[in-house]
Amino acid sequence: MRLEHPFTKPSADAIIRSCDNVDFRVHRAILSEASPVFEAMFSLPRPQLSADDQEHRDGLPVITMTETAATLDAVLRFCYPMPDPDFASIDALAEVLEAARKYAIDVILAHAVRLLRGSFLDENPFAVFGVAYRMQMKEVAMLAARESLKKKMPEAGVLPVVPAAAFAALVRWRARCVTTAIKFMHGRTDPIPDLEDVWYVWEGVQWELCTSCKNLHYEQNTEIHQDALLQSDFVEDAIAALAEHPCGATLMRCKTVALKVIPDLPCVGCQKEAVLTLHDDILPGLSEALDLTLEETVPLNLDF
Repeated sequence: MRLEHPFTKPSADAIIRSCDNVDFRVHRAILSEASPVFEAMFSLPRPQLSADDQEHRDGLPVITMTETAATLDAVLRFCYPMPDPDFASIDALAEVLEAARKYAIDVILAHAVRLLRGSFLDENPFAVFGVAYRMQMKEVAMLAARESLKKKMPEAGVLPVVPAAAFAALVRWRARCVTTAIKFMHGRTDPIPDLEDVWYVWEGVQWELCTSCKNLHYEQNTEIHQDALLQSDFVEDAIAALAEHPCGATLMRCKTVALKVIPDLPCVGCQKEAVLTLHDDILPGLSEALDLTLEETVPLNLDF
């Protein structure tokens, strides 16, 4: 099935032909403004017409490209004043990016960065890392690498868009992140003098007694109740989770932490409040501290 596209206007003064033999009628002035490579290409002397000429069609010069029709269609939509194309897959975006680099079309590169930082990053950070690595987009590669810590590491070769060298670098970096994350959790079991706003596993959780608790005559001698987190159990559970996904988001998803509050609270309201306090006040700080530690102490060395 041949690709349908809007580049068919009779006012065109050149034809671009894809490697799968789809012709696009284009305007040299528009493409020259978008790409210095196209500008240089169109400035070359035109060959003379002949009866069986394959380099002309309807009197227009034909330029045969190495890209597919789908890729050229997306590239041309960026060059013309029309809505930007949508990409169903990151592989399709990668092909367009390669063409954008080849023809020095900056507008595509800028738009692609926004796409790579968006939904593609959430869906498949490994593929985003591979594309960013190939395109030498260092900031995007670092962002994708950190986001990939939330995902299970795929087998080598499963992601063809990721070059072998990039995959190997990511595997080594992830292993260092695991080691650092485990060391970080062990380091939270003992206080460090003169450091403020640092959470330690041994600290208690405080909350105000609820109205239900008072009505049921469970009121304590103080208006503030305190229970401790079972330190060793939590650290053990957290380390097991961090060995798979070494990042702060893992701690936020650590569901078992809610069960590590001493379970002798007589009031359901107080139990709920204790869990909320734990998740709202303690885990966010711990998660942020871990991510900061990883960012500062585990660099990802890229060869570009």
